[in-house]
Amino acid sequence: ETFDIGLRAFETEGIQNISALKEQLISGNHVQAGAINKKFSEVIARWNRLLSDSAGREQRLLEVQNQFRQIEELYLTFAKKASAFNSWFENAEEDMTDPVRCNSIEEIRSLREAHAQFQASLASANADFESLAQLDKQIKSFNVGPNPYTWFTMEALADTWKNLQSIIKQRDSELAQEEVRQEENDKLRKEFAKHANAFYQWLTETRAQMMEGSGTLEEQLAAVGIKAHEVAGRASDLRKIEDLGAIVGREAYPGQSLH
Repeated sequence: ETFDIGLRAFETEGIQNISALKEQLISGNHVQAGAINKKFSEVIARWNRLLSDSAGREQRLLEVQNQFRQIEELYLTFAKKASAFNSWFENAEEDMTDPVRCNSIEEIRSLREAHAQFQASLASANADFESLAQLDKQIKSFNVGPNPYTWFTMEALADTWKNLQSIIKQRDSELAQEEVRQEENDKLRKEFAKHANAFYQWLTETRAQMMEGSGTLEEQLAAVGIKAHEVAGRASDLRKIEDLGAIVGREAYPGQSLH
């Protein structure tokens, strides 16, 4: 800009003065009018070349300036998008690596539904990742150095994205295993409930019969003997219920001692 201002000033003060002096000499029929015209033409030609070179240089500087502005915008956009993508990944990673431990079929199915919804949302995350890759490609096309506004590189983000795919597969496997475990637990709970309810009903009926106390003493003693024999026969049912209860407890609280 300073050089351009200097040129304009010289054109006003220098070139115009030279032109005016030349006109005076020519109009006064100077003996060297031919040489003066020739010299003036050479000066003007050199002046025009200087103006042309100056305009060309200014245009090149403007192009470089615009390029740097474009690179700056690309740097800033990449940094902003990379930070948002990394934050999303960290949240997703935290959710995906939470221990899978449920207490019912409903709970594991709810987790699997949430996981399916997350997987459906990956299309948006993939679009963000592709956008970052495109920005990185544009930046690298200018053959410039590292982004000064972020420490995230496309290579690091690519590793992050690849790692997420692995985490998702692991999560799929864990959820599937937990669903199988909960289905087995549900069968055990139902079996336990069936046997426990049947035993409780028999116990209630037996107690009611024992409380009736009808008939002669001999008849009552005989009935007691029969019931005692029946109670002894039901001991295996009680043991089965206890065993089922222990299994259900172990499955509900794995790794813990149940007393």
